[in-house]
Amino acid sequence: MRVRTFAVMLIIAAAAFAGAQSFTADYVQGTVNLQQNGSWYDLSIGDNIPSNGMIKLGAGAYAELSNGSVTIKLSRPGTYQMAALVRANATNSSAGLGSILTNRIEALTKGSESHGSTSVGGVRAAEAQSGPQTVWAGGDNSDELIKQGLTLLKQGSYNEAFYRFKDAYDNADSSMAPEARFYMGYAASLKNDTRNAINYLTSYKPDPAKDYYSAQVLTLAQLYVQTFAYKDALDLLVPYLGGGAASGSDLQTGYLLQGLAYRGLSDAANAKAALTKARDLIPGSPEGAAAAKVLSGM
Repeated sequence: MRVRTFAVMLIIAAAAFAGAQSFTADYVQGTVNLQQNGSWYDLSIGDNIPSNGMIKLGAGAYAELSNGSVTIKLSRPGTYQMAALVRANATNSSAGLGSILTNRIEALTKGSESHGSTSVGGVRAAEAQSGPQTVWAGGDNSDELIKQGLTLLKQGSYNEAFYRFKDAYDNADSSMAPEARFYMGYAASLKNDTRNAINYLTSYKPDPAKDYYSAQVLTLAQLYVQTFAYKDALDLLVPYLGGGAASGSDLQTGYLLQGLAYRGLSDAANAKAALTKARDLIPGSPEGAAAAKVLSGM
């Protein structure tokens, strides 16, 4: 009980401190409105948003709001209360969502040395039909460029990796384009370019037949949770977790994100069920510890 009380106090204190400060619109795309004196007005870059303000996003809109210590990113249409966003952001931060993306790099880059020599579009090279390959101006085909990008990811050179993946996408044929686009989105997410990351990751629907299927679903779901698009996250996670494709740490991460999404929708019962599964699946893992921390605050 004492641990739970302390965790709750930390989240409340962080949210209260951030919530006491007004926010500034750092980036606005599309129709974004601020409610003032009962009316809605267009929000522009540089405008102030009071801590108790209301924000409304139209279809296709995106906004980033900051108070100097906390950044709130919104990616989906809807009406949002700043105070509720600050509290939800504190919960997400306490779960260490930011580190989950970087933790996934090891699994993604494990096969980088063999990428391009053992598989083509998820099919073993020996089974793939031979044919002309798309060649980049620098002399490397798209598969080789993805391999180079994966090496750069492992080295922590996210920006350079992104442009290597972009080269791969720009010169890819129809079989390689979805994979290159996925890696563009993943690298963009590591650079905190959330708006473009979501756009890239949704360019092609996640395909269970692809070897990066789990990474695409989990990365996109994480970005949705971080931008408070909880229903979008669940639309991805429910079929993913129920489809039998996830196992091990991927399954645990999926349950963690599902629990956070349900919590964001105030569905305490489903949130606790998912978080409990995440906590117990691989005890002692970072994802398990994150789930336990969030559970302690409920």
